Amino acid sequence: MKRLVFSVLLAAAFFTAPDASAELQWNGNLITRYRIFDFNDGLGSLSAGQKDISKQHLRAWDYRASMLGRATSETGWEGGFGIRTSNVPVNDFVLSNNNADFTVRIDQAYGRKVNKFEGGEYGFTFGRQATIILTDKLAQHLYDNDIRWDGFSASGKYGMFGVVAGAFVEGAINQGASTTSSFTSTDATDAVAATQSRMTMHYAIQPNATFKITDDVETMVAVGYYTWNGTTGVANTIHGGFNASTLNPNADTGSVNVDNARLWHLYNTWKLPYTLRASFEFVQNKETFYTVNGAEASGSATQFGLGYGGVKEPGDFALDYFLVNKGLASMPGSLTNGGIKPDNKGHLAYLRYHAVKGIILAVVYYNLAEKAQKTSAGVASRVNQKQQQWYFTAGTSF
Repeated sequence: MKRLVFSVLLAAAFFTAPDASAELQWNGNLITRYRIFDFNDGLGSLSAGQKDISKQHLRAWDYRASMLGRATSETGWEGGFGIRTSNVPVNDFVLSNNNADFTVRIDQAYGRKVNKFEGGEYGFTFGRQATIILTDKLAQHLYDNDIRWDGFSASGKYGMFGVVAGAFVEGAINQGASTTSSFTSTDATDAVAATQSRMTMHYAIQPNATFKITDDVETMVAVGYYTWNGTTGVANTIHGGFNASTLNPNADTGSVNVDNARLWHLYNTWKLPYTLRASFEFVQNKETFYTVNGAEASGSATQFGLGYGGVKEPGDFALDYFLVNKGLASMPGSLTNGGIKPDNKGHLAYLRYHAVKGIILAVVYYNLAEKAQKTSAGVASRVNQKQQQWYFTAGTSF
């Protein structure tokens, strides 16, 4: 909570600052969903009673709610403060009829100043904020939509060109152990590598350009570079993280360390005639990571997307499809889509329908398998873990 104090005070100061031109706006959402997960760890294991323990089934009802208040002024200042259900960084859904129902999280607490000039604008944001990075918001290939960053960011746009950049506090290493953003140290502890202390930081920069080819065809290209400095204990689970909920004691539950990743990121979108769209996303981790026996883990990830339609008005629908392939060491798995973790490959389909004014129904389907088919020692495995996920959601936004 310490690293929120500065953010909260800044946002609170803005909301209480005298500005006759300030306008207060509220937005939020409420969504409920039903989940069906079917896992197969590929081992074909049986219990002592000769019953299958390799095929697991999960069924769950959960919901989410969020609210954000934003104050904007004619002078270019903006301040925001919001809350949401759940205290998990990449998931704001909570289980129904559960003690965690009452757990809420400070979702955003920021101040922003935008300066406009002929042909463009530039701005600065400080505090807890949504990601500034241009990346897919449906499949959430690189960053989950629920990730929030604590720190400072800047953006600029001039004509067809733009750029975003940021520096964010991830936490700290306190005498060798990961913790929140504070540490204590002495000359003696800093003299030993195992007990050194430091802040852990994330830095990002992403220039972009938009090209209007015809009245109906437009493409955007963004190239980003992101680094993490000082992290420790960041790891991705093999087999796409399937073993996190395993009931099979024979399963291999190893992981690969991905501390201090350095990512190159290419993102390209296309707006096409007849409300068609397409996208391509590529991530390459320039740091090389290894399994416990020294085998190199895959550091690249790709995603292709095709879509049609939109959900602006009642009766509208949208259908999107994604082909995904994520290497085990391609990105920090804790920051990406919870449904498609590193070492996953497969398909995602997303159907949305605007039923009545303000009510959106959606069906999301994942069909995934592990990418590498290797054990935690990095050797070939006969196992090919697979999973299917269904999400049925209904929600409203305001």
